[in-house]
Amino acid sequence: MADEEAERESGGPGGDFLELRRLRERLLELETGLRESREPAVQAATEYCKQLCQTLLEYAEKWKTSEDPLPLLEVYTVAIRSYVKARPYLTSECENVAFVLERLALSCIELLLCLPLDLPENKWEEFQAFVQVAHKNLMENGSQELHILTTLTQEKGVWKNPVLCGILSQEQLDPDKEVGRTLPQICILLLLLITYYTPNKDFGFVCSPQNPKEYSFTSFLSTTLQPL
Repeated sequence: MADEEAERESGGPGGDFLELRRLRERLLELETGLRESREPAVQAATEYCKQLCQTLLEYAEKWKTSEDPLPLLEVYTVAIRSYVKARPYLTSECENVAFVLERLALSCIELLLCLPLDLPENKWEEFQAFVQVAHKNLMENGSQELHILTTLTQEKGVWKNPVLCGILSQEQLDPDKEVGRTLPQICILLLLLITYYTPNKDFGFVCSPQNPKEYSFTSFLSTTLQPL
């Protein structure tokens, strides 16, 4: 026990492993509580989303993105995997169900954009496969919030995404072929790039309940693209 405590405080790989194990255990408790809840569906879903956000905020704050972003990426991966398991028990009548997953996916994208180096090929392929399976499973429950994350991880790195590369190289986009299909994705990528290149930007977890819902990317796009 003393060794575990010392390892955690040292911030070494063993400490990261212990923290992630505790996170998995906590998320499993939330999943179990949701499945066994006798509360009305909306109330149970609301409580689950609240507890999920609080738990992720607690664990995400244990690591600084600027020092080592990989443990935080693992936190997001563990959270998405847990959410996929819980999704069949979450009613879509609770607006937080889609909102929390949307924020979680965008937080993951922001983190991938600010990685100082590409992930090792085996790690990236493992993450790719995970995202694709998670998106497929969520689609079965009518959830499409991982679509952008899935699109960005189709190549061998987020910075190799053709739309993103086109934006960075200032290429002329074909309005009939490319923009017509990917306009929402391009808008989101532009916003994320602005965020990425803003000095002193804090890339902390944005799933906080204090973060106003009206500033979500979905709300922004629904307003911006309405005239189209």
